[in-house]
Amino acid sequence: MLALGIGANTSIFSVLRAVLLRALPYRDAARLVAVTQSGDKVTGAALTEWQARSRSMEGLAYYWDAQYTLTGAGTPRSLNAFQFSANLFPMLGAQPLLGRTFVEGEERVAVLSSTLWQSAFGGDHSVLGRSIQLDGQAYTVVGVMPEDFAHPNATAVIWTPLKMDAGLAANRELHAFMVLGRLARGSTIQRARAEMGAWGARIQPLRDVYAGNLGPALWALQGAVLFLLLIACANVANMLLARAGQAEREVAIRQALGAGRRQLFRQFATHGILLSLTGAAAGVLLAGWGVMALPRLFAAQFAGIALPSADREWIDWSALSFTLAIGVAAGLVFGAIPALRTPGIRDRRVTAHVRGALIVAQVALSLVLLTGSGLLIRSVIRLEGRSLGLRTDQVVTGVVVLPPNRYRGLEQTSAFLNDALGRLATSPEVEAAGAISTLPLSGMNARRRLQMPGQRPETVEFRVATPGYFRAMGIPLQAGRLFDERDRRGSTDVAIINQRLARRLWPGQNAIGKMLPVADLGAIVPREVVGVVGDVRHSGLASEPPIEVYRPAAQVRWPFFAIVARGRVGAATLEQAVWAVDKDLPVQSVRTMETLAAESIGLQRASMWLLAIFAAVALVLSSLGIYSVISYVVAQRTQEIGIRIALGARPVDIVRTVVGWSAVLAGAGLVGGVGASLGVMRYLSSLLFGISPTDPVTLAGATGGMALVAALAALRPARRAAQVDPMVALRWE
Repeated sequence: MLALGIGANTSIFSVLRAVLLRALPYRDAARLVAVTQSGDKVTGAALTEWQARSRSMEGLAYYWDAQYTLTGAGTPRSLNAFQFSANLFPMLGAQPLLGRTFVEGEERVAVLSSTLWQSAFGGDHSVLGRSIQLDGQAYTVVGVMPEDFAHPNATAVIWTPLKMDAGLAANRELHAFMVLGRLARGSTIQRARAEMGAWGARIQPLRDVYAGNLGPALWALQGAVLFLLLIACANVANMLLARAGQAEREVAIRQALGAGRRQLFRQFATHGILLSLTGAAAGVLLAGWGVMALPRLFAAQFAGIALPSADREWIDWSALSFTLAIGVAAGLVFGAIPALRTPGIRDRRVTAHVRGALIVAQVALSLVLLTGSGLLIRSVIRLEGRSLGLRTDQVVTGVVVLPPNRYRGLEQTSAFLNDALGRLATSPEVEAAGAISTLPLSGMNARRRLQMPGQRPETVEFRVATPGYFRAMGIPLQAGRLFDERDRRGSTDVAIINQRLARRLWPGQNAIGKMLPVADLGAIVPREVVGVVGDVRHSGLASEPPIEVYRPAAQVRWPFFAIVARGRVGAATLEQAVWAVDKDLPVQSVRTMETLAAESIGLQRASMWLLAIFAAVALVLSSLGIYSVISYVVAQRTQEIGIRIALGARPVDIVRTVVGWSAVLAGAGLVGGVGASLGVMRYLSSLLFGISPTDPVTLAGATGGMALVAALAALRPARRAAQVDPMVALRWE
């Protein structure tokens, strides 16, 4: 029991500390903040204004994500990258492992991650000053970052300079930049929010951005394992209290032979501590397994977070010391009870009250875990019953990034897509194929400004799609037509919108033929609406459909696309179609849409399974606690039970009496557990969907289940009590 409690606490807290509490590896990290505008991106014009006017910020740096194809260093490989402004590395206080970082005004230079330096260049120190080919252009390697540097995403393996030109600095339509700021000395985040909020900026501590949505789940799990540890300690305490009652005669004999309190305390405390340390040692082994399993269970959520590089670094020794101290204290206190007790009726009554209180606490804590588990289970069931607005079965996707040196304009990108998708379409196993700029469930988004006449501007989700995309994804056409060969460069600019946007802009009207003033990359230009398609939950099952605008890939150049193919298609089919057109173009992130759909609720599902496991263990521990206490009470009161039977009590009366003892304890625990659940469950609200944290059905079900377990745990000792032989009981010593 102690091993379960200590192991679970240590593993969860070690992960929680690594993700939420460990100091970020940046200089004065508490002053670092993320600055956003609409969604998570900022326009160049807004950033320029903030840099000129803000007094609460010591500095603002900007960056965006990128993709490069590295050639000339073995097999061509696709690299996740970020382009930084020159002041970002100094703002973080990040020191390179080798060389240096960017200098203002530099353009064709690169800083490598430790991972890329080792895998592509063998850890060769002479890589500094070497020219490498990124998207067919020469970049000079000027530095290598240490292993623990991972801003802003652990998947990035290379960084290059980002210089804002005059066009971007004046652009108020393109939300392209992620912005990092450092609070001025003496300033506070509240002051920064008040000042920059007036200019449409939102301020968030970098720690919160770093942790993403993992925080509530990890804190909830930490609370659950703390409850589990308390239940385990209560069980151990009850068992040792029972043992103390059995040791009364031994203690009396030892005292009669001259043993003092000190000697007795040392003997029994040594036994208790040995028990605790044995359990703690087993708990350490469980913790080692747990800290390896948790990142795999939350794989999608941990993907972009820089985590400890070795399993041994996960174990948090402060958490381990704390839980070990609890275990040793439990063994010390309850192991020494036989030496401290004075045999007598009063002492036995106090001990009985303590045992009862421990059972009440176990039942209450178990009910809290059972309620939380039930809420998450019902929430996940409701999520899985929702429609994404598309079909995920038999769809394979892969991302291709089109290097600008070889795909300079719209003609080249359109030709590539037509050729690659045409080859896919001729494959016998492919039913339909298409491409999209930002794939649903991928976490990628692009936003543009919509300006309807006489209305306030608003931001819409912006997609660039090929004609076959909607059929390949099973997105239904609601009105008008889909893109086709008529929608090409030089023809009328057209757009397809989703139902939600159509209802918002033209309620009760036909949207086909209407003009939609939306920006692509420059000014806002009216586009003719030629089709309306179904709504898609782009961000996952727990999200609501956004307002969306689709533009044809033959009219808008985009630097990367997710290719989708429906049918009995494998990764090889997708790759061969791309490589037949461009053999140097890596196909990355090849996955099925079913995998992406599962990952979209991965946090809720993983939390559900863990909390369900903890609740099941707590239920078992509580039932064992009730069973052991009632069994002990029956053994202690065998003589009384024998007398009752001798005086005419029926077996059913004895069963009713024993179960009644259990019912009083369980009832008190259930009342306390219901009250605790009502207060605690609100902390789970961020993980729930479509269900209230105080849902009466779930609470009633958990309470009924806990009551049934308590009754079953007491039933066997009650039946044993009913079978007591009065003659044997009356001869009891």
